[in-house]
Amino acid sequence: MAAALASLRREHRQVIVCTFYEHLSADDAAARLGIPVRDVKRRACSALDEIRRILEERGVQVPCGHPHWVR
Repeated sequence: MAAALASLRREHRQVIVCTFYEHLSADDAAARLGIPVRDVKRRACSALDEIRRILEERGVQVPCGHPHWVR
């Protein structure tokens, strides 16, 4: 997981760190990063898709779907 996270673009990694590791809401992550909430959600969605792709390439089974707030 750490390698997959490290391979993300900076702006995607920031959103994942804020929302998943620091447990910030989309609103709080947006305020911290200085971006609109819709961009937090869009970047989180893209980042999770990329992490899923990387992990699946390594043979890790990843459940489908995104957290409810990403939609």
